[in-house]
Amino acid sequence: ELQKLHKKFVLGNILQESEFWATRKNLLDDETNKASKQKPGFKSAMLADVRPSADGQTNKVTFSLTTEIIHQIFAEKPAVHRAFLDYVPKKLSEKDFWTKYCRAEYLLRTKNTLAAKAEAADDEELAMFLKNDDILAKEAKLKIKRVDPTLDMEADAGDDYIHLPDHGILRDGSRETADIDSELARRTLSQDLNRHAAVVLEGRSTDIESTDTKTVAEALARSKKEPPPSSAADDASHERLVKVARMTEIEDLQAPRSLPYAPLCIKVIVGSYGLI
Repeated sequence: ELQKLHKKFVLGNILQESEFWATRKNLLDDETNKASKQKPGFKSAMLADVRPSADGQTNKVTFSLTTEIIHQIFAEKPAVHRAFLDYVPKKLSEKDFWTKYCRAEYLLRTKNTLAAKAEAADDEELAMFLKNDDILAKEAKLKIKRVDPTLDMEADAGDDYIHLPDHGILRDGSRETADIDSELARRTLSQDLNRHAAVVLEGRSTDIESTDTKTVAEALARSKKEPPPSSAADDASHERLVKVARMTEIEDLQAPRSLPYAPLCIKVIVGSYGLI
């Protein structure tokens, strides 16, 4: 095909040799630029923190979910992503799945503990959304094992003022408080911000641009598949043991290893009056 074009334009005296190949180079450069299109990352906005809207006339609230929002929910909440793959469309339709998810979010946002417990007792799928994310909890335990064992970054209960009246972080116009006795998921603003920041920094694990939620979920699952078991866990455990061994003896609290001393020279002299 290129040879035909060369004969037509160059041998036909339409283009000079240099012009022909310069045009060809520009076309190749354009194709290269299109192929190396930068993959967009997640937006810095917390889209996964879905907020309902009310019409002001009835008690009905509406949640708006787009493919972008759902993709971010899957990335930030792996338990929801797992549930979507397990339940849709085997046990629930996609509409019913997201209806239950939004209902659970509404109950958690309004802190209606009694209603949440009552509905969770009658609805197994809804109860799943009201629980803490077990996948994130497992990841947190693995991260804690890699923390320097001599450091304890967990705040003391006496330093936590969130449970006291008139204390807490303002969120959605109300103060965020910690309900310690509740069995429902307890997500604080700092936890949501940290999780969102981690997902944004990690970036998209897939560049799929599809409007089909099922396709996005499956593509994300393929990209998140863990590699075959390796010695990574053993290396982390060994590193932790090395840190423990290194930090168990704090150098400042140890006695000097080489004390200065003066050698004693004792001589026994036997005289007429006894030992000297």
